[in-house]
Amino acid sequence: MVIAKLKQMWGGAPGGTMRPLYHALVQMARNPAWYRDALVPDTLDGRFEMVALAVAATMHRFEREGEAAAEPVARLTECFVEDMEAQIREVGIGDVVVSKHMGKMMSALGGRLVGLQKAQDSAARAALLTRTAWSGEAPSDSAVAHGVSLLETMIARLDRTAFEALLKGDVAA
Repeated sequence: MVIAKLKQMWGGAPGGTMRPLYHALVQMARNPAWYRDALVPDTLDGRFEMVALAVAATMHRFEREGEAAAEPVARLTECFVEDMEAQIREVGIGDVVVSKHMGKMMSALGGRLVGLQKAQDSAARAALLTRTAWSGEAPSDSAVAHGVSLLETMIARLDRTAFEALLKGDVAA
């Protein structure tokens, strides 16, 4: 249902040229260190949080590109929607409630973006991760430090990647 609307709106497959970037972001979100060292729960919710965080961090990075990033952000959002809709259908959620779940997921993505816009230091980033990745209950200080380090590394990688490279899905190491 959501995918059909996106196809109609853009006249083709959702995401289009942003698929390589989206796949790179999913790989960043699947970094085992998030789950092993930062103690993000290795669950559907935990993995959703990491993907949403990676996508939001990229959207935040795109903000400095101004109007040139408007369509790439829309296309990246389409990739996120397509993936999340497929995931919730795979776990058996039916058509009747897919839109409700997608609305919650989009709201969560927007919340991660706003959180990243406001989180300008390590303490604020720790608070963001506590609210999102750890559902309000931070694990050990060591795990929090690992999580903040991983988030800051992700942000730094995106920041040092040229806009044109991001559009191709090439995120700096």
